[in-house]
Amino acid sequence: MTTLYFSPGSCSLVPHIALEELGITFTAQRAPRPGADGHAEYMKNINPTGAVPALVLDDNKIITQNVAIVDYLSGQKPGGNSVLPVQGSYARSQALRWLCFANSDIHPKFGPLFGPSRFVSDEANHADLKANCSKAIMDLFAMVDEQYQQREWIAGEFSAADVYLYVVMRWALMMKFPVENLKAYRGMVDRIQTRDSVKRAMATQGIAAV
Repeated sequence: MTTLYFSPGSCSLVPHIALEELGITFTAQRAPRPGADGHAEYMKNINPTGAVPALVLDDNKIITQNVAIVDYLSGQKPGGNSVLPVQGSYARSQALRWLCFANSDIHPKFGPLFGPSRFVSDEANHADLKANCSKAIMDLFAMVDEQYQQREWIAGEFSAADVYLYVVMRWALMMKFPVENLKAYRGMVDRIQTRDSVKRAMATQGIAAV
């Protein structure tokens, strides 16, 4: 059976929700954290970076990286679906655009907030690093909010792009970012949390709505 390796509340929530949306039979397996029993084996046998998500297929082939996993899952249901719109459509290009935007532009800027010492060794510079990353995130969030002011879902129909944008907003809310004025973006968060796929994935991961 297909297995998704995840860490609760991390970006692995993106393919987790995608699997639930598509109704694909799978097992959700919590990946061992660094230093925990099994982590070395996870790096050796599943993902050499030790990161999540990782999707192990029925034939034991492995896919890592959110965009690659979402693209694969979308292909399991021919035509447009609730993960990515139909191949070759403008909507699909926009879903991929914003999926990559969340993955490549927003997500990395949270890294220094979660662990500044991984990026700057001098603790005296940690505060500036975190402040700069926080400002950059808020600037990017403002761009996303503008999109949700114009449409319910960022690609015109629900897609994995909305899911990833939901995940990074979850992090911001948990870190007490001042996002009160991003009403359209926050509205999307409220909408997405009513979806059964999101509820099931969060229940499995043991996390709550924000």
